[in-house]
Amino acid sequence: MSKQPTISTIASGFYSTTALNVNFENIRDQFDNTLSLDGSTPNAMEADLDLNSNHLLNAGDIYSDRLFLNGLRVTSVEASITWQGEWATATDYVVDQLVREDGTVYICLVDHTSGTFATDLSNSYWEVFAQKGSAGAGTGDMLAANNLSDVADADTSLANLGGVTDGINIFKGTTTAQLQSDILDDLAGLTQATNKIPYFNSATTASTLSFVDEDDMASDSATAIPSQQSVKAYADSVGITQTSGSAPYYGARAFCVWDATGATGATTTQAEGNIGTLTKSGTGLWSVTFDTAMPDAHYAITYTGGGAAANDNVQTDMNVYSKSTTGFSFSLSDATNNTFIDRLNNSFVVVR
Repeated sequence: MSKQPTISTIASGFYSTTALNVNFENIRDQFDNTLSLDGSTPNAMEADLDLNSNHLLNAGDIYSDRLFLNGLRVTSVEASITWQGEWATATDYVVDQLVREDGTVYICLVDHTSGTFATDLSNSYWEVFAQKGSAGAGTGDMLAANNLSDVADADTSLANLGGVTDGINIFKGTTTAQLQSDILDDLAGLTQATNKIPYFNSATTASTLSFVDEDDMASDSATAIPSQQSVKAYADSVGITQTSGSAPYYGARAFCVWDATGATGATTTQAEGNIGTLTKSGTGLWSVTFDTAMPDAHYAITYTGGGAAANDNVQTDMNVYSKSTTGFSFSLSDATNNTFIDRLNNSFVVVR
């Protein structure tokens, strides 16, 4: 409100007109200091407006830099909380705007044109709104660059991840005594090499296998594994390639070539495979044992024989009995008179 105008007492005579004009000028000045309705200057109320508990009615638009209720700022008329992105220099910022600087979000406290962020912050133009998180280098933090080597207890971590189920380790298929730490220790020192495959040559020791191509299939190395091409090329070379049809192949499990005209007792074979013993118990009577047993006694036996001067053309029958997984017995007889005979050249093949 305007101050009270200074009023002079008017005396009679010429002075009264002058004094009256001065009084009117003082009143006009005080009104001008309060409010100008015609837009002239000044056009403001510079003192607090006290309505003595009365309401402010029909105010229309109210313009204010700040709005306070009960002493607390409610909002800024010129700005609300708005995102401005990364902080930039030489930029006009107003109260309640948000910016990001080096990962931390700040809120503007004072209208200003930005200069250097550190200086503006020290001048209290900004205050932290949301602090940037830790970079992950503190005590107990795991760092990606360490590839899990900073796990405090690898065995416990493996169990927590389900790596061990019912006592079996999923990485090696062994019991819990052979855990991930063992694998890492066992494989340590193995270097990457062309056509090499890492494997465990014992429960705890790692080594490498050579991965061979067709040219190396003939090798009898115990530390090499053939490729699919190598196996096929070898099968083709020995004539066992299946050229048509889908029926399976069944290989011979044992064979024997021998002279049956020898004396009773142990007999020396001329050629054999998987034959443990071939024993003659009498004329035309024999028994066989296998080096490695058959899966069952349901195997097939094919016999051929002939070649003594006295019986070159005699048809010979083979009668098999007492078959088991470990061997069988058989007799050789003249098909024309059913008598036991010994032949010079004999052979049989066992298939299963």
